[in-house]
Amino acid sequence: MAGPTKAGGASVFLIWGADEYEATRKTHELVESLCPPAEQAFGLETIDGRVDTIEFVIAAINKCLSAVRTVGFFGAGKTIWLRDVRFFVPKNPASGESEDGSGDSEGGGGLPEAIKERLAALAEEIKKGMPEGQKLVISADKINRGSALYKAIQAAGQIIEFNPPEKPKEAERATAEYVRGAFQEAGLKISSELIPVFLDRTGGDTRQIRNEVEKLFLFLAGRTDVRGEDIAAIVSPSREAVAWDLTDAFGKRNIPRAMSVLRHLFSQKESPQMIVGMLESRLRDLIVLRQCLDKRWIRFYRKGEWVNADWSAGPEADDWLKGLPKDPRAMNKFRVGFMVEDASRFTLDELLRAHRLITEAHERMVSAPVPADILLEHLLISVMRPEKSRAAA
Repeated sequence: MAGPTKAGGASVFLIWGADEYEATRKTHELVESLCPPAEQAFGLETIDGRVDTIEFVIAAINKCLSAVRTVGFFGAGKTIWLRDVRFFVPKNPASGESEDGSGDSEGGGGLPEAIKERLAALAEEIKKGMPEGQKLVISADKINRGSALYKAIQAAGQIIEFNPPEKPKEAERATAEYVRGAFQEAGLKISSELIPVFLDRTGGDTRQIRNEVEKLFLFLAGRTDVRGEDIAAIVSPSREAVAWDLTDAFGKRNIPRAMSVLRHLFSQKESPQMIVGMLESRLRDLIVLRQCLDKRWIRFYRKGEWVNADWSAGPEADDWLKGLPKDPRAMNKFRVGFMVEDASRFTLDELLRAHRLITEAHERMVSAPVPADILLEHLLISVMRPEKSRAAA
């Protein structure tokens, strides 16, 4: 994720990346800084790059070349925007480019020769330098970093990339910083502890993040400090977050809430296998944390709206936890606090029984013609009821 877009002294700009919303937002911001709306009637020439046939791709590149070589009206400068390009990388990644456009083919391997020749001509124009007063902005979803065009822009202009880091930890930090920046731009203050709570509901989609920050700004009506209750009241859960709501309701043994969320998920046509998979994953975490509680390797306590968890594990625990596929000590400390509290609501036997029944339900969904919604409702009620209720029944 990139920071604020500034034109500086550059005359050629490339904005690209997988984050389409943020790349588009920054491109509009840059274009308006180069050519204010009042001047765009004569000072902005836009060329649509959303073309996919060879004929139309060549026509778009030729139009861009012509615009670069032609001065503006009455000899004035102008801004050329080759927008939303989809033809820098072949559609078939096996043809020589990597799927994310990061391959190293110098000439754009896999592209038709006629397109490669026109892109090479555009690269040469950029190398020569833009005419006085001319600015070229190119926005794209993907581009080959090894192509002549990319290298020409890199040498002569500015490249702004909107691709998340590949490593999960780095991506998590980058998303948290993005959220912090979005709140700062809105004039709001959010604590580091509340950022994971906010992201639990929005997910990492930048459009959703911006929309929810704007809703909070309107809701607070002048107040600048964001509180947990504000997020709970106003921030809409994404599709992913609704599934998390189900696992949270399960952990709290809140059967009415779990039934409501489950029906919501089915109304969204969510896959029953995906729902069961999330429940299985949460149960594995709760089983581990319940064992840690029983062995007194972890304790938790509430502090306001938060649940804090403290580890006090010795060498035995350290060896056992390090041997797990996912060491719970590496989890976000606030998330693990809530999950430890959830684990305390079940005995280890109850959690093991629940995991066995959910695994069996998963198998029945595949092998037997049982309606998934009925099967899951019965299953959740069975595993969430307190032990005494089952005994009485």
